[in-house]
Order: sequence, then C-alpha cells, then structure tokens
Amino acid sequence: MQWRFHLMWIGLALLMAFAPGCGLGSLRDKREDRDPLLRRAREKNTAKDIEGAVELYKRVIDKRPTLARAHLELALIYDNQFEDYVRAIYHYERYLELRPEAPEREHVRSLINHALIYFAASLPEQPNESVRMIRMLREENAALRAQVTALSQAPSSTAPSSPSRALPTAPSPQPAPAAAPVVAPVASRPSPAPPAPTVSAANAGTYVVQPGDTLSRIAGRVYGDSKRWQPIYDANRSSLPGGPQSVRVGQTLIIPKQD
Repeated sequence: MQWRFHLMWIGLALLMAFAPGCGLGSLRDKREDRDPLLRRAREKNTAKDIEGAVELYKRVIDKRPTLARAHLELALIYDNQFEDYVRAIYHYERYLELRPEAPEREHVRSLINHALIYFAASLPEQPNESVRMIRMLREENAALRAQVTALSQAPSSTAPSSPSRALPTAPSPQPAPAAAPVVAPVASRPSPAPPAPTVSAANAGTYVVQPGDTLSRIAGRVYGDSKRWQPIYDANRSSLPGGPQSVRVGQTLIIPKQD
C-alpha cells in the first residue's frame, strides 16, 4: 500500500505541475486553494490521516460541489488508498466536467482508464468481453502516456517530468469475439438532488431507475450498502444485456429481498 501512496502524490504533483502560471485555470486553483476546509483536508492527507482527509473532502464537496480540485484529490485517495475504483472514476470524471479545458485533462483520462483496468482485474470472473476491454484500454493508455510525456517535455513547459503509474503485469489475452465491452457501473451522473427510493430494504419489490442512478447507488438506497449491487444485477441480468452499467432511466428493476 505504501507504494500506492507515493504514486498518488507523484500523480498529484504532475497534475499541479501541468497547470500554467497564469490564466483562467490558475486563477480558479488559487481561489479554490483559499477554501479553509480544503486546506484542512490536505493537511490531514499529508499527515496520512486518510480517513479524516476523506471526511473533510466530502464536506468540501457537499458545501461547494463545483470545487474541482476537491474532486480530483478525493479521486486520487479512493484510487490509490482504498482501491475503490468506482468512486475514483466518478470524481475523476466530475473534475473533467468542471475543468474540460484543464491542461492535465489527458493525464486524468489516463488515470480513469487505469482505474477501469484495475476494477476489471478485481472481478471474480472475467468474461471474454472484459478481457477484450482490458486489451483495448491498455493500448489506449500507451497512447495517452505518450501524449502526457510529450506535453511535459514541450519547450514552453517548465514542469519536471514525473513517472507515470505502472500498469499491472498480466499475460496477453487471447483474441475474443467482438462483443459489447463491460466496464464499471458508472453509466450515469448522480443528480444534485436524487429522488427518494421507491422500495424498502425489508421486502422484495421493484425499483424505477431515476436520473443519476447506478446499481451501486440503488443498492445504497434500498440496502444501505452500495457494495451490495451484485444481487440486484443477478436478479436483472436478462434486462441488462450490456452489463451492470447499462441501467436506463425509467427502467423497472427487481429488488431481491434482503437476507
């Protein structure tokens, strides 16, 4: 775990180094850096009080949901400290939504793809389409790393180059028939004020998918535990041919009774 902590801060240093010395992005960073809760979260993170840092980052985002740096730094913690790739991907993507023109956007996209690979590798079973997805993402990551390296070494940049996060070593996958790729269940963006759940955890029933819902988010509502999305997926496989991420707004899901 210690090596992952160092990689997190190497990645964060690289992202900060890419930011230009002037311009709109830099001014936004300076304004955000003045937030007292964000400063306290960084202090706890530096002191390796990770749990305390996460709580403060959450409070920052609850108070100021458009504060982009808080999303990025929280994503790095989820990615490298807790290996919670679903939450990491959400906050990486939220950062890119808030900063679509950020100079470090390609590096953040490569971190998203890395998290997708690690998530796929953590699944108990890897169907052919998952193997195909991993192979495709590894090729894409190689191209992204080349772009990031070129950006960091450009004559106009003063940022020192930093090592990129290494991909996990794995045997070359066998060719697989073309199929729809399976990725982490992050199909849609959470809405600022999601509607209340329509089913109780005590009884089996149905649930109508709302804007911003994922299987993890639905499991958190009906079971009180976002990690219990697998039973919901198992009960609805026939209506989710594209995998856990293929839930659609307005779709009615079967909710198994809680054990």
